[in-house]
Amino acid sequence: MKDATDKGVVVVITTRTPGGRPYQVYAYPGSVTDSRNNGAIHGGEFSSAKTRLKLMVLLSERPELAKKENREELERLLDV
Repeated sequence: MKDATDKGVVVVITTRTPGGRPYQVYAYPGSVTDSRNNGAIHGGEFSSAKTRLKLMVLLSERPELAKKENREELERLLDV
């Protein structure tokens, strides 16, 4: 994942449950905490499908959000 995010690939963490968000409780390899430490961002409280659609719209309108320095802004917009 770190290699992908370092190359500019946006990695978004979502949940498969009907509602809620993944929590940063554990720190084992592949956990939310580990993924965030490797450049992934939270997708908010939407399903994976809705988050993917929202991500496509956001990046088509504002491609600069894919840059590493703009990831916090992208995460904020996904959580609205």
